[in-house]
Amino acid sequence: MVIARKPSLASLHPPPEPVTSRVRAGAEFPADGPPAKVVRTTGSDAQVDRVLRDPVPDDALLLSAMPHDTSATPIFADVLERYRLKPPANLPPADPDGIMRIANRQFVRIADDVIVQIRRDGTSGMYRATRASERSASGPVLVPDRRTLLWGLLESDPLSEAGKEPAVVIPVKAHEALYEGHGDGFEKRTTARAVIVARGLGEFSPEHAAIVRSELKAVEQVFTDAANALALNYREVAGILQQYFGSAEPGVAAKFAAVLSRAQGLSREYQGPWGEGKFVAIDAADNNRAWVNRADFHGRIFVNVQFLQAGVGAVFGHEMLHLNRINRFTGVGANAADFFYLDPGGGRYLGKPVGVFDIAEQGISEAIMRGGLTVEYLRAFTDDHRYLIAGVQEHLALKKQIDVRTAVDLFNASPLLRAEMALRNADSLVWAATSLQRLHHARMADSQLLNELMGT
Repeated sequence: MVIARKPSLASLHPPPEPVTSRVRAGAEFPADGPPAKVVRTTGSDAQVDRVLRDPVPDDALLLSAMPHDTSATPIFADVLERYRLKPPANLPPADPDGIMRIANRQFVRIADDVIVQIRRDGTSGMYRATRASERSASGPVLVPDRRTLLWGLLESDPLSEAGKEPAVVIPVKAHEALYEGHGDGFEKRTTARAVIVARGLGEFSPEHAAIVRSELKAVEQVFTDAANALALNYREVAGILQQYFGSAEPGVAAKFAAVLSRAQGLSREYQGPWGEGKFVAIDAADNNRAWVNRADFHGRIFVNVQFLQAGVGAVFGHEMLHLNRINRFTGVGANAADFFYLDPGGGRYLGKPVGVFDIAEQGISEAIMRGGLTVEYLRAFTDDHRYLIAGVQEHLALKKQIDVRTAVDLFNASPLLRAEMALRNADSLVWAATSLQRLHHARMADSQLLNELMGT
């Protein structure tokens, strides 16, 4: 699904407010000073790489069943007796749902020292306990406890009631278990200008929750398709990268690929169990569609229900690019800033002609990356230019404080500076990914048509 383009400038940007600065829709609310450098991936990535390089043979996982312990937790009902295994030392890390995958098999923990192999039931779509020797799962349905990611018996499953001990019940709703930061400073800052409607997707209306989940999948697909376009190195890729990031920065493709990898990982984790609590529905009178606070370690995305409809995926993608380390997540975000925005409605304020593209933001970016940024263009979206100023000072190692007009002049004068800042600018990144997705879809369609014509 292709992410829809943002509405026009007039629908996105509210008039000046008497107290707060104007902030563009789908933006980061400044809360933590100048933008920081991108944090590099650590620990867990190396561990996964090591596991993939040194796969565990099947027989290492197929240990004899553990003896029944009548003093153990109720999860060890007789019905699970024949499925329990002792985990090997080199079992890979679990995904956000608590599933560990190796040798084309899936395992979950039912206790710290006990695992069970699972297989999805083709009829119900739910996971059941299984044994390696079975062609289809014969065991009871298992579901994760989203607080611990340990798996237990589904209370309503008839097989669960066959045991002599009661099955483990998973009574926790997502919004009760997973939402963190209730009443903290970020919420207080929000309630000063908006009403909090829901904390966590479990409190969203079914319609709004479905939209969020659908758009999250769309965001992940954008980053995935863009990464595929880079990997396939279509001849148009170089031109698209130049329009979004200029031509002076060496290794643009590799740096952008690293950003896409991080963004793809976070967008996937937001769809996992801990992502349920990362969304806050608010009802705001202004025209801001969503925002995040980079200092918020919970990584919450505040979404204005007035604009929560299909096609907001670009806004979600923009917000995720602001994020870095998030509690409960293993992935690391791009930690991008809002140096400048890409909005076709402001093209008349730029100092360079704007080209015409299928994705209009591409033309705006091209004009800016040719040195066409102006103070008038910036002021069409916000009166707060601290990030642009700080970004210019940081990249040029300036100790003296400068004003916004000096920052714009320095930005336009240096192709290398423009490229470096664009590679850390949320709007540049999300719209470059969208343009590459459009290219990838076009090339795949061409390939399919050619195959049909050739009868293959």
